[in-house]
Amino acid sequence: PKDLKSQQRVALVRADLHLARGEWPQLQAVLESGQWNEAEFLRHALLARALREQRQTMSSTAEWLAATRAVAGQPKQISILARMAGAWKWSDEEQELLWLLTERHPGERWAPTRLNEIFFSAGDTRGLNRLYNVLYSQTPENLALKNNLAVTTLLLTPQSVRAHELARELHQQNPTNAIFASGARRNDRKNARVRASAGAGTRGRRASSRERREGFVATVRRAGCSCAVLEVEDQLHDGTWTDEEKQLQKW
Repeated sequence: PKDLKSQQRVALVRADLHLARGEWPQLQAVLESGQWNEAEFLRHALLARALREQRQTMSSTAEWLAATRAVAGQPKQISILARMAGAWKWSDEEQELLWLLTERHPGERWAPTRLNEIFFSAGDTRGLNRLYNVLYSQTPENLALKNNLAVTTLLLTPQSVRAHELARELHQQNPTNAIFASGARRNDRKNARVRASAGAGTRGRRASSRERREGFVATVRRAGCSCAVLEVEDQLHDGTWTDEEKQLQKW
């Protein structure tokens, strides 16, 4: 009915106004007064925000769960929720939805790009390795992904048999590629000792984002590995390259 749709639009405008002003009790009152039909997931998500800001943690969690259930199997709506969580700096909620998109809805290519950005900025080698493992399983013909998986596997487990096998396979698949050939030769050196602590050299304080990036690059260099470059090449990258990433591409 037109009247119902009109009421929903008014409620949405009011909710947006209270959200912008940080008026959480008023926002809660608006959101609890009705249903938004196809936008019901937004109502639950906004209500979760209003409740969390008022330290009503359990109620907030329940509303967020209702929001995620309402978008099950709908990648576009899941993407909206993930972006909202990111904008609100709800890291756990954002990453959970990003993984859901990456693993079950590969068409949402922005999701793995965002995960890559999060893990690379944090120097999270394990997170990167998991990401490349998932993406490589989806597109095993992608040599850049295969290379990134080999590098991060080596960083986590220097004597990993799988990392050496991946490096050799890369060289066999593309023997004229100097990057992969170099990685294969150096990965065969069993005495490579690698640490995956991207914040090295910043004892006593938390490493900055730039320091974590530089530390990760240095770790890769100490390993004597090639890297394609931890951004899954241009096919997933949607931002600008840092100086460190540009340098790695030249290897």
